[in-house]
Amino acid sequence: MSWHVGYDGEVEWPGVYTPDGSDLVTEVVSWAADITGDVIDGTAMNNTNGWRRKKMGLRGGAFTLECNIDQDLVPELPMAPGSDPVSVYLRSGASGGTSVTYSGTAYLTGVHPNVPVDGKVSVTIDGEFDGTISTT
Repeated sequence: MSWHVGYDGEVEWPGVYTPDGSDLVTEVVSWAADITGDVIDGTAMNNTNGWRRKKMGLRGGAFTLECNIDQDLVPELPMAPGSDPVSVYLRSGASGGTSVTYSGTAYLTGVHPNVPVDGKVSVTIDGEFDGTISTT
């Protein structure tokens, strides 16, 4: 059985500044995606023998990205929601084996800095995909 561990994941965000010149976001603690589809009830009276009729409706998705903040990361990621969409690649595993990548264009919908008096500074970034979400 082959499976991935969380530390093997990564997030690629083309077009942002990265200290090493790649498009990989540094200091990622975790990411989560929620890919959804609406189901439309098309049941009409007297034509289904008591069974509901369904069709797939609109599909979409959202994601959350949690990062540690260090001085290299601050200029790397946008620190406020913007009006321009960005390309995002969320990978379940980066080295060896088979990994799953969710990719698409997304709008940033929230930026949540966390500054505890006795701990590390972090930021959570929320986004919503716009259009097709690809998996590879």
